[in-house]
Amino acid sequence: MKRAIKIIAALVFLLAVFVLVFPFFRRDLENMNGKMAAGDDAQFVQMPDKTWMHYVERGSGDETLILIHGFCSSTYTWKDAIGPLSEKYRVYAIDLPGFGFSDKPADFSYDYENFAHAVRRFMDAKGIKRASFAGNSMGGGVTVKFAALYPQRVDRVILVDSAGYPHHGRGAAPLKLLGMPVLGRFLFSLNAPAPMKIILQRTSFHDDSKVTDERAEAYFQPFRVHGASRAAQNAIKSIGGASLRDDVTKITAPALIVWGENDELIPPESAKQFHKDLKGSKLVTIPSCGHLPEEEKPQEFVSAVLDFMGDAPAGR
Repeated sequence: MKRAIKIIAALVFLLAVFVLVFPFFRRDLENMNGKMAAGDDAQFVQMPDKTWMHYVERGSGDETLILIHGFCSSTYTWKDAIGPLSEKYRVYAIDLPGFGFSDKPADFSYDYENFAHAVRRFMDAKGIKRASFAGNSMGGGVTVKFAALYPQRVDRVILVDSAGYPHHGRGAAPLKLLGMPVLGRFLFSLNAPAPMKIILQRTSFHDDSKVTDERAEAYFQPFRVHGASRAAQNAIKSIGGASLRDDVTKITAPALIVWGENDELIPPESAKQFHKDLKGSKLVTIPSCGHLPEEEKPQEFVSAVLDFMGDAPAGR
């Protein structure tokens, strides 16, 4: 019995050492800057603090729609939606600071308020006075905060499986682990297309077949950029479990709430809460869909957005 206890203790010790040491052997993972990783045709704009934000621009309509991704995501999440949306609107998909191919400064505070200020600086740099906003997950939280801080610059609000209320979805447990100092650093150091594929299947998609190798690689690619894991871990520490209800109640712009019926990361109860707190809002639930309607059910998502944009007059 004593021998078994000693063996178990030794194995636990070796595992702890492995968790502590392994990340140092993965330092070569983040070996690119954003422009290198994004490719020669990528679009960037420089912010007042000299950092660069990556974005995708499509269309030439009179009205502007800005798309904001979720945690550990990027402009890639909108790839199947941006084309159809840009047939009627000028559309910008942006990478928030710390994510995608945007810069990941160590001194940036990765919280909702600073993300909202970064969106405002992006708009200023591109000469955008007003826009409608669609935000998924964490990007929905950024949209809520922006609409509360800068109502005069918001036409419409579209919240897609949005953060904003404390939630207890089954898929949220891995995010809590990512916020832990030692274990979180270890988990980020494991980042590779194969583990990324499993994470997406377990947290974000109802239909696992939609998580292809190409999709997993697209999610993994931004983690080759300097500072990616540090920025993501700082973000989850700052925004994990945050309540934005006070900000939600300040929103006066027309609002659409789009939710995957089978979202296990942020359950549909949050959609009902948004619908209740956003007076006059419209709620669309997409069947057989997880946390990312814009990826898993892009046609249904685009249809809901276009119907709303056409029906709801821009806020003034």
